[in-house]
Amino acid sequence: MEDTQKTGAPHLSVLKVAAFIILVLVFAFLGPVLGGKPSNPGLGFVLWGIAPALTALILRLATRDWKDTGFKPNFRKSWRLWLLVILAVPALTILNTILGILSGAASVRDYDFAKYLPMVLAGLVVFTVFAFFEETGWRGYLVPKLAASGLNDFISYLIIGLVWSIWHLPYITDLAWIYNPGNYTVFIGLFFTNMIAYSVVYYEIRLASRSVWPAVLLHALTNALQHPMAEGFITIKPGMEFLAWFTGVFMTAMLIVLGLLLRWKRFRGPQRNPLGALQ
Repeated sequence: MEDTQKTGAPHLSVLKVAAFIILVLVFAFLGPVLGGKPSNPGLGFVLWGIAPALTALILRLATRDWKDTGFKPNFRKSWRLWLLVILAVPALTILNTILGILSGAASVRDYDFAKYLPMVLAGLVVFTVFAFFEETGWRGYLVPKLAASGLNDFISYLIIGLVWSIWHLPYITDLAWIYNPGNYTVFIGLFFTNMIAYSVVYYEIRLASRSVWPAVLLHALTNALQHPMAEGFITIKPGMEFLAWFTGVFMTAMLIVLGLLLRWKRFRGPQRNPLGALQ
């Protein structure tokens, strides 16, 4: 079982958080310099993609710190969270699609479940790999270090959300699955807001499960279900791009609610401090 109380004093955890943020962003922005894009992956794009996991690995090796990796699935004790992720993501994806249609911002064209399912299954394999490299850093390293630092949960959500967002910037215009409503300033603002919001539920799932794997599943399943639908079957009506983006606020809001409910449950437990869920 993980024991974050033995990972060092709060100030040491803060230093580890700072070192992670600096190193992961250096790796990320080296990506375009070294070359490669999603459509033509090269060394730079690979470095960008593995930067969160690579940074966590370097810091853990340097500090001999392996106590809070979250690599144990803890399925027996946290199976309800696994089930919650498996059920919630498809339900919210369907509701979000319906909301987009009802708002008039989007329409579904030539939807065929027989075509959609293979796209989801293939995407699940690819996105699980990507999610592992991301979540090993964001939730596998940053969450336990922030929890051990004694920082307020909401500040921790903000820090992870900002770093997660900034990490995307070197390739954000090249990632076809990230929808851009047209205005780049508005796009960046909304994207950062969504990433910070998503950080709430990811943070709490990591603490509640004591494992990084439910976060990997949440990340991979969300991408695998939503991206094929957005790219292959949904058309955004001209002039309605901004409204189409805001229909996604529904799913974001529901995930925030879920995260805050998990936080409420955590603080009702026998251990009220953030480390309790990781022990």
